[in-house]
Amino acid sequence: GFSVGSMFEDATVQRVIPDHGLHLVRNSAPETLLFAHISRVSDARVENLAKLFKVGQTARCRVLGHATVDGIVNVSLQESVLNRVALRYEDIDSGARTTAVVVKLTSEGCLVRIDDVFDGIISPEHLSDVRMVKRAKEKFP
Repeated sequence: GFSVGSMFEDATVQRVIPDHGLHLVRNSAPETLLFAHISRVSDARVENLAKLFKVGQTARCRVLGHATVDGIVNVSLQESVLNRVALRYEDIDSGARTTAVVVKLTSEGCLVRIDDVFDGIISPEHLSDVRMVKRAKEKFP
């Protein structure tokens, strides 16, 4: 199977169910059946898929999970999902460099958020190579 977070550049719409979702197929080997629920095709609200998608149209998508009983891979076409660094904590390698937003600074460390999805804490000894005591609040407001 395909792991959660895998990207497909070559998915082709096979069937449009206007108020439910898209059935797609991955064309390159191995051929794989995909499904995108209506809530997962766009970051904006979609009322009618038939106005946005046509059979034969190609789309980029990302694996969200598997419906093993149905033999279908659940995917998202949402730009916000396609552009994420990772979909799960385990997708972020220990020691990997990334960009984070500082949420809060406490004496226990710095609470950060990655991709508006993942929260983490950076312990004080990892905040800087130079010990920051007085200026920490200025550095991380």
